[in-house]
Amino acid sequence: MNGGRPDRGSVSKRIANGRGLPAPRFPGFTLTQRDFALGQVFIGGFFGDFACGYDLLLYGKVSDLANSSIRLNENGLHLLLEITEERDVRLLHFGAVPFDESTVRDGQKAGFRLLELQLSGEDRAEYHGRTHRATYPGLRMRYETHRDSRTEPGRKLEVELRDPATGLKAVQHFQFYDGVQTARCWATLANEGEAEADVEYVSSFALTGLDKEGERDRDEKMVLTLAHNGWQSELQWRSYTLPELGLSHLIDRTSKRVSCSNTGSWSASEHLPMAVLENREAGTSLFWQIEHNGSWHWEIIDQVDRLTLLASGPTEHDNHWWVRLRPGQQFASVPVAVGAVAGGFEEAIGQLTAYRRKIRRPNADNRELRIIFNDYMNCLWGDPTTAKLLPLIDAAAEAGCEYFCIDAGWYAVGEWWDGVGEWLPSSERFPGRDQICARLHPFQGHGSGLVAGARGHGDQQSQACRDGRRLVFQTARQTRQRPQPLSA
Repeated sequence: MNGGRPDRGSVSKRIANGRGLPAPRFPGFTLTQRDFALGQVFIGGFFGDFACGYDLLLYGKVSDLANSSIRLNENGLHLLLEITEERDVRLLHFGAVPFDESTVRDGQKAGFRLLELQLSGEDRAEYHGRTHRATYPGLRMRYETHRDSRTEPGRKLEVELRDPATGLKAVQHFQFYDGVQTARCWATLANEGEAEADVEYVSSFALTGLDKEGERDRDEKMVLTLAHNGWQSELQWRSYTLPELGLSHLIDRTSKRVSCSNTGSWSASEHLPMAVLENREAGTSLFWQIEHNGSWHWEIIDQVDRLTLLASGPTEHDNHWWVRLRPGQQFASVPVAVGAVAGGFEEAIGQLTAYRRKIRRPNADNRELRIIFNDYMNCLWGDPTTAKLLPLIDAAAEAGCEYFCIDAGWYAVGEWWDGVGEWLPSSERFPGRDQICARLHPFQGHGSGLVAGARGHGDQQSQACRDGRRLVFQTARQTRQRPQPLSA
């Protein structure tokens, strides 16, 4: 092996000793234009190596891959990439049904981008509102190589691109998971040039042609289901046609987009970072989930007379985010889970749920499923006192609860919303603190005790955060520790 790729000499020797046998066909992997030749050097430029007797790695060679395609069929997901003679890479298909060549005209293919990437100081090929289309150097990125391998979760495809002008390298990752029709997608960037690169936008997943299956107009057949979310109004799933959201099919492309964004650490303050797009004529659905607890963005736009999904982490336009890559530095985008099913919303959510169960790490919380009583919601609303807590503690213990949480207000005198105080239990609220500790005795058999949630709002909260102090109030030992510096 040489630099992670097979040595050219050893590969040629293996080919020469091939006894004229046809080159192997790998399940789920097809070269559609240039193929392996009998008893000759591999015209398609592909080499196969077996690692550990099981894993198969396929490598593409730059000069020989022009004007070819990469086709995968994995876990019911069909993916097709086209590499042009100029080494431009287009993602022509990702879906639950095989690709139908009649659904994409040659004149449309240039709009089927694999990756969108915008750097500060670079132009755009066209300006249509705030959409993240026609980016530079995204349009300049050229195919370098690709790797088709197996990892612990399942099959993985990596497509490596490079910008000849800046030296910026990008790798688009598709990690499949055995047994589910979902892939985790993300992009990694590496600055291999000589100048700094300021990234304003990079897609984690880009797909054009969302509406290409079927004969009816997308205004009639496409239905988008969003998960509206809010404080005390969570998980409000609503379905819309695209015209109901203002994206009507009038010409080949417009400045309009349907988008959802979040800025900050409250990652689901208005929407859950997921959606389902159903093609009711074709009987298929595409679904996605942005896997981030901070800022994120996705948008559906129209270009080359087709719908496009762009899903990512934060962006400069929408979230005032950017990252500077100095020479030698790397960056990985926010991962996005994307899948497709034959069926509608229920089938899509079923596959997404199966995927979420696969990626969740084993932990004691899942196994033990402890019962927690929290005194805030529809109860004390941040106004705990000894008199109010004692009957609640008794009732929670009788009901079988294993944890009792005093949520908010425990530190404040009077109104607690913007009065953080000293992060110490209020002596006015809890004149009989020993009574609370005694009543919590039934919970201690489960190794639990009093959990005091430190929170607050307003100017005093920021002062407390700068001080870096916290309160630990442990009833299992019936001791109260003084505030200690926060540990990492």
